[in-house]
Amino acid sequence: MAAPAGTTTEEYWDINGVSLSEQGWNVKTIGGSRYGVPPMRGTNIQYAYVPGTEFRRKIPDTRTITLEMWVNAFDPLTGLGNTDQIVRWNDSWQFLRHLFWDPDNQFVLTRRWKVTDPVTHIASVVAASALGQLGSTLDLTMTGRTRADFSVDVVLNDPFFYGAAVASTVPAGGSLTTIVNAGDYTAAHRNMSVQFVGPLTTPTLTNTSPNPQVKVTLNTTVGAGETVTLDCHAFTAISNQALFTTAGVGSYNRIAYVVHSGARQWMGLRRGSNTLRLDAASGSGHAVVTFQPPYV
Repeated sequence: MAAPAGTTTEEYWDINGVSLSEQGWNVKTIGGSRYGVPPMRGTNIQYAYVPGTEFRRKIPDTRTITLEMWVNAFDPLTGLGNTDQIVRWNDSWQFLRHLFWDPDNQFVLTRRWKVTDPVTHIASVVAASALGQLGSTLDLTMTGRTRADFSVDVVLNDPFFYGAAVASTVPAGGSLTTIVNAGDYTAAHRNMSVQFVGPLTTPTLTNTSPNPQVKVTLNTTVGAGETVTLDCHAFTAISNQALFTTAGVGSYNRIAYVVHSGARQWMGLRRGSNTLRLDAASGSGHAVVTFQPPYV
């Protein structure tokens, strides 16, 4: 996707598609919380008469990212000055306030950075997006009537930035398929799904890479032309075809047939390479694993 008009750098941030690296405003610093990692939620367990504590896995928690910015009196697209610089600065600041401040909704915060791809080993720009909301009051430090510095605190309820969706097909029959999660954390929550595409009888998808292995089984038959989609975040299993119940009412819900083991989530892809296998009692169908790499 092409950068918005006026963008001044290859690596930049945008909110709802509006670049924060324009001629009339920009992010002025590198580092800080933007390059940090989410805090961890959870504590180790303390037992009586046992030295120290017992380790427990932690969960990435909500975090705040701070963008240090400036705004001036130049046209954000062209970098040219206006006859009335005060009006130009006022217009830019009003636009930015409307961009950041929305009590009713989250905005889409996208960041872009250049890094070497773990599969192709070629450096390219990665774009990933998170949902955020303003967590500060945008107080200005004026450095003249038509220039100011300010800080933007963005609260990320979900601490991750998600990259472009990756879909991989795992054929039935027990052959191994490698899927690479280029993100910084296990993809097992938001934006993670498994589709069982028939014909398949009692399909089991296994990620053999973690220890213990992670498995999810659909204890029923997926007919030819049928697809059952497992949403690993919402914990739903929905078929594209109705199943008639004893009451004679059609149902698309297959949640009663889902069995899993190895993790709390139905399926996940750890950071790096994962080896998956699809076994079934019969059938020539396949599974489609779709995820968005989570980046910090």
